[in-house]
Amino acid sequence: MSAVLPDPQPYHFTAFDAGLESSPAPPANGADAGDDPSPAPDAADEVRAELQPRLDALAAEVAALEAERDALRAELDAARSEAEAAQTVREASDRVSLLWTETLAALEPRLAALAVDVAERVLAAPLTAEARAAADRAIADAVDRLAADCPVTVRLHPVDLLHLQESGLADTLSATHPRLRWEPDAALAQGDWTAASEDAEIHRIAAATFADLKDHLGLTT
Repeated sequence: MSAVLPDPQPYHFTAFDAGLESSPAPPANGADAGDDPSPAPDAADEVRAELQPRLDALAAEVAALEAERDALRAELDAARSEAEAAQTVREASDRVSLLWTETLAALEPRLAALAVDVAERVLAAPLTAEARAAADRAIADAVDRLAADCPVTVRLHPVDLLHLQESGLADTLSATHPRLRWEPDAALAQGDWTAASEDAEIHRIAAATFADLKDHLGLTT
């Protein structure tokens, strides 16, 4: 008699290199683009350096689990040649399945928390050109959706408003929607914004988004 053992694919942990790009620091006040300032710290490298020990610890736990699973499978192979192999195989198989299920259940919230932590740190880093362009498109889309026949107010960090003015997007949207108002708000983090009309509001507030995500995942303390 033979038993079919679960053969779950183990978790594989890799460094969080993809998508962690840091944008170059702007030149210091008074310096022009031709100067050669000291390189700014790499935010992606700092995130990887801080989170790698946690990844290594999780990988070690999975490796220990796989070793115990292999040892139990070895017991199964030995038991098959004995008269009482059927009962031994069933018990060992149940132990493997239970151990794997319990371990995965314990690892999943920790992996979710780690993923959220990485995302928070990436968003807190200086915006890349691609990320800033995506934010500009999101603001433009929000204004187009809200500014039918009513005034719309867009609040954002002064640095972000200056960027929109320098890029020409603020003037373009204002020309298209004459009742559009821009309000700099230093209380907002860079990259955050709200667009509100009399009847609706669209916003991108990273802290609130991550708070909702953590609550949904049961990661709040």
